[in-house]
Amino acid sequence: MKKNPIMIIICGLPSSGKTTFANSLKRAIEIENEFNYKNTIIIDIDEIRKEIYKTEFEPEKEKEVRQKAINLCEYNLLKGNCVIVDDINYYSSMRHNFINLAIKHDIIYFIIYISTPKEVCKTWNAKRGYFIPNDLIDQISDRFEIPGKKYKWDRPFLNINLNEISIEKANTIFIKKLKEYIFNTDKIKKNNFNISQKCFNLNIVKLKSEELINRIDYITRKFITFYVKLIIEKKPNEMIKKYKLDLDKLGIIIDLTEDNLKDILIVYSKIGKDIKKLNILRRNFILKIQNQINMNFNIYNILNLFLDFIKNQILI
Repeated sequence: MKKNPIMIIICGLPSSGKTTFANSLKRAIEIENEFNYKNTIIIDIDEIRKEIYKTEFEPEKEKEVRQKAINLCEYNLLKGNCVIVDDINYYSSMRHNFINLAIKHDIIYFIIYISTPKEVCKTWNAKRGYFIPNDLIDQISDRFEIPGKKYKWDRPFLNINLNEISIEKANTIFIKKLKEYIFNTDKIKKNNFNISQKCFNLNIVKLKSEELINRIDYITRKFITFYVKLIIEKKPNEMIKKYKLDLDKLGIIIDLTEDNLKDILIVYSKIGKDIKKLNILRRNFILKIQNQINMNFNIYNILNLFLDFIKNQILI
């Protein structure tokens, strides 16, 4: 029986063994009959770069590279596949882009951090003929944001040093933990492995209705706080970024788009400084949505719902 699609996000320094591990993991997943992911897809971002750059590295094209990777990832996830994202992914924001995609479609994701030490990476790089300049490895190492160090949603499912453990052993551990996660979620909570989305990502965990209401109450209250700051500072772009960052730190991922910003400006033009009215609308929104919540409710789009509700009320 085929399970729902899953996404595996691999990150680590250049020459740490990420691609070799990704290819080996793909084979291990495909031959595991209990999963039935016979067509596991690797999104190799280096290959996308080669396709887009044609010749040499062009930093201005990185946005295009990342977007194509996300599009390919989304396409294959919606086909029900297991997708492995293979890249350095050294900033948490890079991992966040893929996690947002998983949250959007209510798909389970796992972060695997390949923590092979920098000096070992340089040794392996030399064996490959210095495929990557060592100074670049140094630069990336200095900038690397270790998964889970800043944000709960970024915690790795597995932390693997391929200098200390074989790829085959790493595969065995991952497959075992994945089975425990999929087939016995209670058991996995008792082990010592960090689990990103199940234990820490409040958008994926099937919370009780009361807990969801508390979470929605917090998100909307926090919005009011930042709305007040918008009135004072009159900097909507900065306000929305601060709002998002504040929620990120708590492991709460919500959808924030340019349309959200436009909606906020519409609210601002109609309500202005009337915070009392905005708070009344907030309470009415929570009362309304309380009747719509079930155990599979996903709070990823809650800001969109909240802003739509306010707009409908003030534009009547």
